[in-house]
Amino acid sequence: MTAKGEPEVLFREFPKQRTFAEAALSGVYKYLCYGGAIRSGKTFLVLALLIALCKIFPKSRWAIVRKDLPTLKRNVFPAFEKIRPKNFVGPICKTSPHEAVCTNGSVILFFPESLDVDPELERWKGLEVNGFVLEEAPELAERSFNKAIERAGSWIIPGMAVQPPPLVFATCNPSPGWVKRKFRDPHHIGTLTPPWFFLQATAEDNPWIPEEVKRSWENLPERDYNRFVLGKWDDLAGSALDELDEARHLIPKFTVPDYWKIFGAFDWGYAHPWVFGVFGVNEDGDVFLIDTIRGRRQKDPAIIERILTSLPEGITPERFSYIHAGHDCFSRYEAHASDNTPTTAERFAKAGLPLAEANIARKAGLKNLREYLGWRPAVEGAEEMVPAFRILRTPNNVRTFDRLTEVLIDPDNAEDALKTDADPESGEGGDDEYDMVRYGIASRPPRAMSSLSTETRSAWDPEMLEAAEERVLTGTLPQPKRKSRDLAAEAGF
Repeated sequence: MTAKGEPEVLFREFPKQRTFAEAALSGVYKYLCYGGAIRSGKTFLVLALLIALCKIFPKSRWAIVRKDLPTLKRNVFPAFEKIRPKNFVGPICKTSPHEAVCTNGSVILFFPESLDVDPELERWKGLEVNGFVLEEAPELAERSFNKAIERAGSWIIPGMAVQPPPLVFATCNPSPGWVKRKFRDPHHIGTLTPPWFFLQATAEDNPWIPEEVKRSWENLPERDYNRFVLGKWDDLAGSALDELDEARHLIPKFTVPDYWKIFGAFDWGYAHPWVFGVFGVNEDGDVFLIDTIRGRRQKDPAIIERILTSLPEGITPERFSYIHAGHDCFSRYEAHASDNTPTTAERFAKAGLPLAEANIARKAGLKNLREYLGWRPAVEGAEEMVPAFRILRTPNNVRTFDRLTEVLIDPDNAEDALKTDADPESGEGGDDEYDMVRYGIASRPPRAMSSLSTETRSAWDPEMLEAAEERVLTGTLPQPKRKSRDLAAEAGF
């Protein structure tokens, strides 16, 4: 109430916001996305909706999710403080759990996703709420959205005959990834049906933006203006690995058989993370990322120690057929101090982890990785095609999977992935995991010899010759001098 006893207006909706609110309260939809551009009223809309739901359903519980606590504090807390009716909603608790309590017992919880410390979303398991707001949903993992669906409605209000509907709201700017795939694209082609809902909104829908601000946006680069001001979804650098699918590529962890071929891939880094991958190959030639080892701001001796002490159970340095690494491991430059110091490759070799130069061709590497990731469901007349590259579900591998899903096509070169550096302060983001995986899959992984095979194979058997050639090309054997004559023909084969 104002000083004159009149109702204080904290949120005045405009038509697009009203349309979304009506859909949210209709009882028809459960998963609703407001896909706007900058200043399209996304945050105030979903905050107002949660406050309204708290009022409608006393003692209900709702959660607002962003990627981490600093982002919540920087972007959501100030907006919430502006919009909350102080005679109904209390302030946000400054200590954990960060929540605001309403006078009727309803609670709004501010929940950081925090994938860096909780990649398996263990903290979500005990979360009992009626619904969620996923603010800037493209910044969150798709499995967080799935977890929100799982947990929405898990809080049962004691003594209430009619419980709140389980709702998941998402907001976003035009972005490639799972939000576009699940909401915008089906809406765009007319296949999005209840309980799903999508509403496109831009700054033009918001009547409260000063014209001077709109004119200032005209100085943005064209691509940014189209995306963030006009809300265009078709001028985006899309996902470079669009066939990645959690259900098909991220599989349960298992014990790797002793006869499998084991190899490694390494992307060195100091200011940005270093990443080491442990791979296995079965008798069919399928490749599995067994685990990922990573670190940051470590010198070579510390990197080596981390790798040796973090190898998966049953994997020793002696099992590696080879380890392919970026070419910076073989150079002497400032990061390795003076020119007289050993290279990274020399230090790794001394520790029993010899490195070979990786195939670093970016375009060919992306094409090759896409082929390994390819899959096809079973359809009439064609059997299911299983991916030739899969990732075991470990905490570190889940993080690697997330980084792979974030790799974008270079908008200036559609045949290459966009080069992305990690944040210099936090080390987050970047394409270091992608480079490591690309090196590994480009190494021509040799298939394992089945432990069930007892037949004696001729050295001139075509598969044996192919395997030998693969080992030569991967650097696991010294390359022999080739002769022009046909040795197999001379031997009578």
